[in-house]
Amino acid sequence: MEDDFYERLAFLHTEKDKDLFRDCRILQGIAEQWTNVSNIIAINCKTNNYSEIEPFCIQSAEEFPEKIIGNEAWEKLKKRTILSGTTSEYFGAIAMIIVDMYCQKNNIPIPNSNII
Repeated sequence: MEDDFYERLAFLHTEKDKDLFRDCRILQGIAEQWTNVSNIIAINCKTNNYSEIEPFCIQSAEEFPEKIIGNEAWEKLKKRTILSGTTSEYFGAIAMIIVDMYCQKNNIPIPNSNII
């Protein structure tokens, strides 16, 4: 199932990107943090509207990635990407994962152009 999910992540453009997410255990980190992440989204996004949830998740991923993916995954991601200066490139992918998960779990429609 995890491999199927990675295949749907169009914004992870290369196998290298997908491997990075696998190796850093990004999905596992999100799963471990999910209760907190979901509660933070619910508290801050009152309308349950995709257009409100998406920018909030992007901002949260940029400001507090360790709260979304957990400290272990965050440290692994930093170690793998900090020297190349690409760490921030992955915040959008992390945000889209949590947007997708939150919307699916809460039956919130996702615009077709944004389905991962």
